[in-house]
Amino acid sequence: MVVNLPEPQSYHERMTQLEHLQGGQCLQCGCLVLDTAWTRDQARETFYRAFARIMEMSYEDAINLSELTRLLDLPLEVASLRQLRNAFWIPDGSLSTPEGRDLEEGDLVSQLPETIGQFISKLTSLHSGMSYVECSGHWTP
Repeated sequence: MVVNLPEPQSYHERMTQLEHLQGGQCLQCGCLVLDTAWTRDQARETFYRAFARIMEMSYEDAINLSELTRLLDLPLEVASLRQLRNAFWIPDGSLSTPEGRDLEEGDLVSQLPETIGQFISKLTSLHSGMSYVECSGHWTP
């Protein structure tokens, strides 16, 4: 969706305009915002939705879990904990498939935050910026 804003007069002004757009919106020139920084509420909702799907429970039941809950104390198998982590990021240094990571990690889940709250904070830090695609007029190799 094109957002009609005054034509930017500088790189800084164009970037400022892009920062005010939402994902899927673009400037008249064609510069497109793909994603914006997540708020803690967005990260929280996204985490609990993925958690509910993996636990095969309702979202309403999932959000009743405290953010202080330790992930390793939950009735989840290692594979399910990995599936939850892999829904949001792949651990550093791992280039293999999910099956390969299962073999690689064994009974551990690499880079799994300790609590639900720490997991949500990690999501917020991973999605802390804006991603965008420049139009052909602004892109330079």
